[in-house]
Amino acid sequence: MLRMTQMSTVLSIFILFLHTTFGESGCTSADGDGTFGDDEPDNFDIDCFSQLEFKDSYSSLTCNFTELPPHNTNYTLSLCTKEDSSYECFNMKKQEDGYFLQFTDILSNKDICMDSEMKRRVCRSLVVTDIVKPEVPFDINITYQKEANEYLIHYSTPHSWKKYLKDKLIHQIAYRQEEGTWKTIESPYLQVKLLGKNLKNDASYEVKVRSQPNGDYFKGTWSEWSTSKSFRTAREPHSTETYSSVVVVIVSIVGFMLSIVMIVLIVTFWKNRIKPAVWPNLPDHKKTLEQLCKKPKNNFDISFNPESFG
Repeated sequence: MLRMTQMSTVLSIFILFLHTTFGESGCTSADGDGTFGDDEPDNFDIDCFSQLEFKDSYSSLTCNFTELPPHNTNYTLSLCTKEDSSYECFNMKKQEDGYFLQFTDILSNKDICMDSEMKRRVCRSLVVTDIVKPEVPFDINITYQKEANEYLIHYSTPHSWKKYLKDKLIHQIAYRQEEGTWKTIESPYLQVKLLGKNLKNDASYEVKVRSQPNGDYFKGTWSEWSTSKSFRTAREPHSTETYSSVVVVIVSIVGFMLSIVMIVLIVTFWKNRIKPAVWPNLPDHKKTLEQLCKKPKNNFDISFNPESFG
């Protein structure tokens, strides 16, 4: 009888030890609001991005399930903010593609939480400034600089007049020729140059732009691509200028050679032909008058008889 009592006592102690061990092992999951949920994993596949100053001073958070959690079809998402000992949550609005919410504070510690009918709240931390997706660039303009044979591509971004992402973006410019392969250039500035020598003459090209945080203060993903802008390259860059230069050189050489020939001809024929033709040898009027005024000699025959002229 004593032996059975001892065995019962040992068995009770063992059962109590197992209960204590499993109770302290953390098999239940702690939710974001401090409560404990069921034994299902406390993670969920969701993809979120934020847009800063999306509307006036409001920023936005957009989330989409990459894979729906099992066992349920009704889910709600909420964005929760930890402020000291308080925990304030705002339900996100369900849209066709996911969930959306506007908020103002981007620096506080935040959690994205999921609620379902069959499972208690499950949360995970979210850093709004690390999942920024900029707004789409717009107003692409292409200007051809004939002298340098360059194409200046200028574009704008809505963040140029907003405080958070102003001068904190990297832009990717993609261009291609008539359904060809896209080539890209990255620049922190709102304009880039394409060299005409790297493009095909008299061909149609299209350009598009997207933006991404540069990582200094904000991190995130690329924005959507802007609307493509088409342009056509010059037919023959520098052809007119090159032709003009060649003509000037040829005219200069021919003119110089003609000048040399003219000088030689002038020197050669100056005395015999050119000078007499330009300045003919006129009779001296003094001598002519002296002859007319001189008295005739005594034997001078002034008769008009034709025989005297013989």
